[in-house]
Amino acid sequence: MNNLEQNPASCQTAVIGSWVAVSERLPEIPKDAPSYIDYVKVIACWGNKAENVAQMDYCRRIVRGKEVYRFEWMGKISPWKVEYWMEFPKPPNYL
Repeated sequence: MNNLEQNPASCQTAVIGSWVAVSERLPEIPKDAPSYIDYVKVIACWGNKAENVAQMDYCRRIVRGKEVYRFEWMGKISPWKVEYWMEFPKPPNYL
């Protein structure tokens, strides 16, 4: 029997992150980051259904000579209008 089976409440003790409304703030890509770091991984949410959640990239791109920021899913512009996002969690032993 694993720990969660012995104590199911233990899975609720760790808070990974909290949702941020896109209308309040967008993810940050450090301005001083090397040019090859042009995105951050996030968990994005849209609509009002529990399944409307996906891992996405929030990207900095140059489009027609202008710098733009956008959510991308599977390498393409997100087909959904992202309403909330949260930081992608780090691995348990991340330094």
